[in-house]
Amino acid sequence: MKILYFTSTGNNLYIAQNLGGELLSIPQLVNDNIFDIEDDVVGIVFPVYYATSPKILREYLKKVNITTDYLFLIASYGSDGDQNALRIMTKTLEKRGWQ
Repeated sequence: MKILYFTSTGNNLYIAQNLGGELLSIPQLVNDNIFDIEDDVVGIVFPVYYATSPKILREYLKKVNITTDYLFLIASYGSDGDQNALRIMTKTLEKRGWQ
């Protein structure tokens, strides 16, 4: 299992670490020009910012090629967050043909 994560305060790194698997920092993937991800299971862990996902994550998903049997998202948020971030991410993934 590969876990792609974006964290700014460390909370999402903590979540990713507790899931197990190989941890891949999205900013590091961008810096290293890595846009091919392959595994049986791929997870994406990210914070919700102002009811949406971080721009770096949305931009990365426009370029990355993910080959997997099972793709999941975990969005963390502080207080009264809503489902808008997951709805936006689902549409972003669907544009690439992923469910």
